[in-house]
Amino acid sequence: MQETSETAKRIVITLLLGLCVFVVAYIAAWRGMGTSPYVASYRMAMHSTLQRVVASIETYREDTGKLPATLSELAALDGTNLKVDQDGNVIDHWKNPVTYTQTDEGFIVCSLGRDGASGGRGMDNDLCMDNTRKFVNNNWQNCGPTFWQFAFNLNTKGMLGACIASALLAMGMYYTESKKQHDRGVRETVLSNLIVTLIFSLLVAAPLVFLHAPQGH
Repeated sequence: MQETSETAKRIVITLLLGLCVFVVAYIAAWRGMGTSPYVASYRMAMHSTLQRVVASIETYREDTGKLPATLSELAALDGTNLKVDQDGNVIDHWKNPVTYTQTDEGFIVCSLGRDGASGGRGMDNDLCMDNTRKFVNNNWQNCGPTFWQFAFNLNTKGMLGACIASALLAMGMYYTESKKQHDRGVRETVLSNLIVTLIFSLLVAAPLVFLHAPQGH
């Protein structure tokens, strides 16, 4: 009976440890995406697109003495280096139309993020720039994926697999070591085993998750 109780206790602790390693590794992977090359690439692409649009509008104003009525007027000009869709709309990194609004001070152009709709969070955040090439919102640093986007909208299956593998490694290590101690008649140091296993597993998880991070849009 005592043996059965010890085994059940060991299994419960092992399962809880595996869950802990998985949750910590997965949340760390999500948070790390905010500074990843993947996120940096589309941030810079959005930034570059808006800068080119602003430069083209200013060139148009210098040549004609007025602002264009729509961005479609820019697409027909030579040397603008702007991407357009089949309808002649200037598009951003996400292949969504860039919005353009004239103001009393000049104008504002916006990339509406991945969803192409006003508002949104994470990768759906809007990024707007005025005619002085300053951002008119504070969303530049908030373009990383939300947890939901990370889990369900991005190709992060490899990262999920790495987190699961790390959890299984932690479970195997802890269960094996604790059983060995019990079989040798040594008093099991649960807390010590947990700490060592947790640290080792997370150190293993870090490079595995990084290697499976998305590298491009």
